[in-house]
Amino acid sequence: MTTGTNSPQTSVDQMKSGMAVGIDGSAGSVAALKWALATDASWGPVTPVAVWQLPWWEVALAGSAAPVAYVRREHSIDEALDKILADESIPTGQRDRLADRIVLEGRTVPTLLEASAAHELLVVGTRERGAVADTVLGSVSIDCASQTKTPLAVVPHDGGNPDGPVVVGIDGSDNSARALGWVLEHIGDDVPVVALGAWSFVVHGAWQELPVVDDRSQVETREAVEAVVDQVCNDLGADRSRIVVEIDRADPRSALHAAGGDARLLVVGARGLSGWQHLVIGSVTTALLHQPVCPTIVIPGL
Repeated sequence: MTTGTNSPQTSVDQMKSGMAVGIDGSAGSVAALKWALATDASWGPVTPVAVWQLPWWEVALAGSAAPVAYVRREHSIDEALDKILADESIPTGQRDRLADRIVLEGRTVPTLLEASAAHELLVVGTRERGAVADTVLGSVSIDCASQTKTPLAVVPHDGGNPDGPVVVGIDGSDNSARALGWVLEHIGDDVPVVALGAWSFVVHGAWQELPVVDDRSQVETREAVEAVVDQVCNDLGADRSRIVVEIDRADPRSALHAAGGDARLLVVGARGLSGWQHLVIGSVTTALLHQPVCPTIVIPGL
């Protein structure tokens, strides 16, 4: 087993592909690990990454015995990982994908991001506390999504619908094009892909008159989604016919959340156009990660 207490650089250099999965012993992190192991084998090996840190008060109380406390904590993390990885519900074929674990001391989010930098995907679970609790208490998945340069997968406890389509949020931005490109490069040709755009209608006219609904937003949204799909397919030489374009008249957050209920995977860009950003309540990406209804992958911008 590979462990470390100073810098993840040595361990990371040994892994140039595959997935890093953040493990903290919670049910959410175990669900994330099982989801990663069940993905297509072409996604590569799965590396469990555990990050730990002694509270300052525990270090202060330990005094001269602090080095012993550090060793005990690291050993306890290894023992917890042994128990998780020995779970009999993990099929033998999937267990073969496990790479050497990485155990590191440091602050959770920056250390986890550094350890996963050389992997193709970082996978974390969710505690499913809800938007208010995540805002007050903090959320590893939200913090990772705002800082990561590696695609991030946030996996809920139920793991999504394995028979559903992959839904990609498209708003016409370069980031949404990168999200669709990631899907076409990593998802098998036999899996249906839905390119989803959303718009909210505008009503014109005085209150005494009959309202006039402006459908330009619907037309413009469809044109933007179609343009992204055509561009990405042309760039990658992908089959355009495998992608279904859907336009929903709803807030983008609501539309993607609803579509994710029947999806095996929801993929979005880290940031979209201004119309997809809601500065008071939070961006579309942040809203989706508070309570993901299926595994949700965030593709970072350049």
